[in-house]
Amino acid sequence: MIAPASQAGSSLQARNAPRPDMADPAPYPLVSRLVGLEATDDAVKALWDDHRESQFHAVWLRDNCACATCRHPATQERTFLLLDAEQPSLRAATILPGGHLEATFADGHTSSFDAGWLRAKAYDAWALAERDQPPVEWAADMEIPRFPFAEVMMGSEGLARWLKGLLETGIAIVTEAPAESGRLFEIVNRVQNPKETNFGTLFEVFSKPKPNSSAYTSLGLEPHADLVNWACPPDFQALFCIENSTGGGRSIFVNAMTVTEALRLQDPEAFTLLSEVPVEFRFQDETCDLRHLAPVVELDRQGRIRRLRFNNWLRNQTCAPVESMAAWYRAYAKLWSLIRDRRYQLRPRLAPGEMVIFDNVRVLHGREAYDANAGRRNLEGCYLDRDWVTSCLRLTDREAAAL
Repeated sequence: MIAPASQAGSSLQARNAPRPDMADPAPYPLVSRLVGLEATDDAVKALWDDHRESQFHAVWLRDNCACATCRHPATQERTFLLLDAEQPSLRAATILPGGHLEATFADGHTSSFDAGWLRAKAYDAWALAERDQPPVEWAADMEIPRFPFAEVMMGSEGLARWLKGLLETGIAIVTEAPAESGRLFEIVNRVQNPKETNFGTLFEVFSKPKPNSSAYTSLGLEPHADLVNWACPPDFQALFCIENSTGGGRSIFVNAMTVTEALRLQDPEAFTLLSEVPVEFRFQDETCDLRHLAPVVELDRQGRIRRLRFNNWLRNQTCAPVESMAAWYRAYAKLWSLIRDRRYQLRPRLAPGEMVIFDNVRVLHGREAYDANAGRRNLEGCYLDRDWVTSCLRLTDREAAAL
């Protein structure tokens, strides 16, 4: 047990004490302050005022020093060369007024660490678990979050609400925009310029006389992820409705994580086959031949579902061993049946002036068939990168913290 340490000055003075500069413009709320320390040559064990305990190794603290000697004053990038320094060890560790940390190393270098920053970067098991927010799972009873066009376009608050809603559920709809060509770019450019693919930067979704993709027909589309034939498929897809006067043509959305976890519970062997056996995915026309080999279910190193590469049009040959091929097809059929299950499907009808944006990693999308001779269904679409979406949200958080 770490004993609480005494701090100089009154409690009010301590709480008003200046915070160490961590050369990081992101906001780090002071959710907790240090109240006790226990230091050795190799590490500091720290007690927080909410009774949590953290350990920070000397080498980690020295490597993350943010002083003007260790960071470039303009870029804020690290200039300290860990490889060229002697093995860091601690000479002393003290709590600064305000509950922050000061560490002095054996070579005489002293570093200060903001308590809010330290808490956000703590790497104990409880801290990592606290920051590990699993994706929200949903099914047919979820209401897709909606955000008025005027609020998204007006300022950073509306933009932040939209992006947080999108990242939380994997899908969001912008409403009440003028139903005009070009409004899609106007909305997504709040985040970034759209990502270019073999379909261009902007693509129009309507029934074409000579389609090079099933999307450009009036056929119903089974729920799928786009461009799974790429090594790194686009992270987000946005579809803006200009006109939707046909019968049918409702959109279909399925939470890929929910149905794949359902398969893992119902049939672990099927789940394992789909996560281990590689499949070739391909798109080819007169201008390109794009192929990628990967399992249908991709897992991260903790065994959590990272991506579902499900697309019946782009799926080419399966590379299962002879003795596993029949079982693989049974597993694929079981997953497909879950994807078709209405209990997992959202079926909104996009109205003119609405833009749906969804996570192409977490959310499958499709549509009902429609009659191209009985009205018109015209959407504009594009893709976005996750890095720009999360960067934009961090910038809005930074702006809000500065107010």
